[in-house]
Amino acid sequence: MKKTAALFVLLIVMVAGIWLLSAYNEAPKAVKSATPPQESFALPMLTRQETVPSITTGLEQLPPSLRGTEVDGVLRVDNNGNLVIDHDIRRVFDYFLSTLGEESLTVIELRLRDYIRHQLPATAAQQAEQLLEDYLALNRALSDLQAPADGDTSNAPDTATLRERLSSIQDLRQQYLQADVVDVFYADDDALDLLALGRMEIVEDRTLSATQKTQALNALEQSLPQHLQGAINELNQHQQMSTLTAHLRHQGGTDAEVYQLRESFFGSEAAERLAQLDQSRQQWQARSTQWLGERDSLIARQDIDAADRQRQLDLRRRELFEPAELRRIDALERLHDQRLQ
Repeated sequence: MKKTAALFVLLIVMVAGIWLLSAYNEAPKAVKSATPPQESFALPMLTRQETVPSITTGLEQLPPSLRGTEVDGVLRVDNNGNLVIDHDIRRVFDYFLSTLGEESLTVIELRLRDYIRHQLPATAAQQAEQLLEDYLALNRALSDLQAPADGDTSNAPDTATLRERLSSIQDLRQQYLQADVVDVFYADDDALDLLALGRMEIVEDRTLSATQKTQALNALEQSLPQHLQGAINELNQHQQMSTLTAHLRHQGGTDAEVYQLRESFFGSEAAERLAQLDQSRQQWQARSTQWLGERDSLIARQDIDAADRQRQLDLRRRELFEPAELRRIDALERLHDQRLQ
């Protein structure tokens, strides 16, 4: 589960525009990808029925979605024993918070505190725990921030509304976190959110010609910090590569021709990785298609009762898929069922 910094930035690039268009409470998810919505989540408390796991290091009895993974981020200490304020702190927090729903916030907070105390000396641990309290308080405040009204969603919010909302979020960050923490945690997010807003304003500006819009968009990207420019350029290159690959396959291109095209863009090592990824995707497609057919047959059986049917479905699903794949196959099942309705 360990992510590289480049991958993390690319993920933010892809979701920033989506968030702004929906005016949601600062959420990319993760995915849920072991990464939760950036600053918006429900805060369920521990129920009487929930059993608190025995936790010492924070990593005992992990919920299914984290089993077999590594903590995303490293907590660091400087030469004076103080906590180093860097983006990894937020990544560690979000790694555990990504399981909200599988575990209550109460249990997750217990995990995080034990993990912090196990990883850091006393002074740095105290600083990290205080930062965790501030971070959770910020998320509570953001979850209370008035969301767009339910009902008619035909009219997307205008850029002025989105800028006002972003300003409200930035104000809340300053209220709950120290200025240096805000800068380290959210500088890239703000830059990408403002990029998305700027793009919207340029595209919607009817006074600009197509050429002028292209020039304005390029200038906007050039105003980003250098590391974000590199990430966007890489993303654009991947998007161009995906378009060309799809076109080549549509024209009957062979795997060898696709490999050559990718090699010309990224080199032989990357082309080999992409070929392996293609094979992995094909294997997944075959497995998931086989399972959905088998599942349909089990559901259609009339000789077993509902409870037995469900037991067989659960057993077979876990035989065919690894724990990390179960959420993905669950989503495919729901989509499959919707198409059959």
